[in-house]
Amino acid sequence: MIRRTILYLKDIKQNKYYNILTVIENILDDMQDYNPSMSRKSFLDRGKDDAPFRTGLLIEDIDTDILPQAPMDEITIYGMPLYFLNDSFGQYPSGNPLGKLFIELEKKDLITLPDILPKRKCSFRLKGFFDPNSQMLKELQLKGLLPKLSYLTKKHLGYDIMEYTSHIGNVYILHNNEIFRNIDFRVSEKPNGLYMQMKFRKPYVDSLKVRITQYDNESNIITETDTVIDCRSANIFIPLPFFSLQVGIKIFNNNGELIWMNKRVIFLGKEFSYETFSSKEIELEKSESDGSKRTVTVTKIVLNGKKKRKSNKKLKDNLANDESRCLAELNEKHMEFVFFSADTNQNKENKEKAREYVMQLLNSAENECLICDPYFKKEDFEKYIFFMKKIDVKVKIINSEKQLGNISSPDSEDYLLKLNDCINYYNRKVGREVAECRSLTKNLSIHDRFIIIDDCGWLIGSSLNEFGNRASSICKIPQGSLEYMRKNFERWWNDTENSESLDGYIQRKVKLNASPKGKLLKHIAHLTRVLNSLKSQLAK
Repeated sequence: MIRRTILYLKDIKQNKYYNILTVIENILDDMQDYNPSMSRKSFLDRGKDDAPFRTGLLIEDIDTDILPQAPMDEITIYGMPLYFLNDSFGQYPSGNPLGKLFIELEKKDLITLPDILPKRKCSFRLKGFFDPNSQMLKELQLKGLLPKLSYLTKKHLGYDIMEYTSHIGNVYILHNNEIFRNIDFRVSEKPNGLYMQMKFRKPYVDSLKVRITQYDNESNIITETDTVIDCRSANIFIPLPFFSLQVGIKIFNNNGELIWMNKRVIFLGKEFSYETFSSKEIELEKSESDGSKRTVTVTKIVLNGKKKRKSNKKLKDNLANDESRCLAELNEKHMEFVFFSADTNQNKENKEKAREYVMQLLNSAENECLICDPYFKKEDFEKYIFFMKKIDVKVKIINSEKQLGNISSPDSEDYLLKLNDCINYYNRKVGREVAECRSLTKNLSIHDRFIIIDDCGWLIGSSLNEFGNRASSICKIPQGSLEYMRKNFERWWNDTENSESLDGYIQRKVKLNASPKGKLLKHIAHLTRVLNSLKSQLAK
C-alpha cells in the first residue's frame, strides 16, 4: 500500500493541479496508523466559489507497492498529472538514487523534517526533491494564499506550513523497512560480542550479513567483522574479537544491499545511545602470509562538524542547514528569543524591526507592564507607551538617576523633568493615573534591562532608546525565575531609601537649587561648560 499526502494549488479555470508539498511512503500492514477502510480524504479551502485559485489537500492510499522514483511525470492527482511551477528539482541526498538511510528521523538529523513527515519507529530510506528557487512559495505569497494553506495544515496535518516554508514546492519519498520494525543490541564482555534481537514484520527466511566496526575510546577503528546470521532465530549472538563499548553496525540482505545502519552505537552498561557520524571509504594495502599484498577497503568514521562532506549549497540553504534559520524564526514568532544584527547597511530596518517587536510585547499586556531600564527617558515613553493598544494597563517604570547623570547635571535634570511632564500628560489623557516612574538613587545601580508583562518577562540586551542601533537581543525569562525578578522589581520600587518618585526628585531638586550648595554647583557646572568650550576651540 502506498500513501500519498498532497498539498496542492488548483487553477480553477484550467482545471490544473500544482504541487505545494507531496509526501509519499509505503504503508506496511503492522504500522500503527494503518486504516484498511481509508480510501480517500480530500479537503479544499473554504474560499469563494469564483476564486481563480484554491488550495487543497488530498490524502489517499493506493493498492500498490511501487514507489515513484522522481516527481516529474510520475505523480498523479484525481487521475490527472500533478504539475510543478519549477522546471527542475534539486535532490537530497544529491547523486544517491536510493536515498539516505535513517534509523529514525530525529531533529538531530534534519531539524525541520520530523515535524512534517510521518512518525515511524523503523528504519527507512528518504529521497527528497526540492524546489531550488522557491517558485511555489513566491506564487502563494503573491496570491495571498498562505493563510488558507496554514489553516488546512493545522487542521488536518498537525502542523502549520507557515512555520516550515522551506519545504513548500518539495516532494519527499519514504521507503519504510519491509523486513523488520526494530533492532536491539546488548554488549557482552564474557564472551566478547553483541546480542542482537530483531523484530521482524513477518517471517524472514533468508540470511543477513552483519558488519560490526569496533572502536577504541578515542574513536580509532580496532577491527571490522562480517558475520552471516540465520534469521530464523530472533535472538542472535555475534562473537567479536575484542570488547568495545563503541561500534558501528551495518546490515545487508543476501543481494548485498544495505538495509539498516547505525554509524555509531555507544553502550552505557546495557543501555545505549547513538550519534550521527560521517563516513568515507579508504583503501589500505594489506600484507598476506605468503608475502603478497592486496588492497582492502576500510570505512573511516569522522565526527560531523570536524570534517564535512561537500553537498549541494541550495539544498543546505533550503533543507539540511535550515535548522538555525527555522529555529530563530520559531523563537521569534513565539516571543522566546530574537536577535537584532549590527548591520549598518540595515540600520533603519533594524530599528523598525526592534520597535515592532517591543510593541508586540507591550501590546500583549492585559493588566500590568513593568519596565526596568536605567536609561529610560521621555523619548522612550513617547515611542512605546503612547502607542500601547490598551490605555488602562498599569505601567511602572524604574530608571536610574545615577546612570542618567549626576544630580547636579543639567542633562539629568532635563531627562527626569521631561519624563515627569510626559507621564503626567499621558495620565491626564487617559483620565486616571496608570503610569508611574521611580528613579534609583546613587546607592543602587542596575545593568540588565527587563520587561515583565502580566505573567511573562523578557531580558533586554540594551536600553530601549538604543534598540536596533547595535547588535542586541531579547530573551524570554524562564517561568521559574520570573517571580524572583518581579519581587526584586517590587523591592526596588518600595525601597524609599534607594529609589524615589519623580515628584519627590523634583521637590528635592528645587530645594537643592535654592540652597547655597545648589547655587555653587550651578556656577561650577557653568564654568565647566565654558572651560570645555574653550578647550575645544583651542584644539581646533
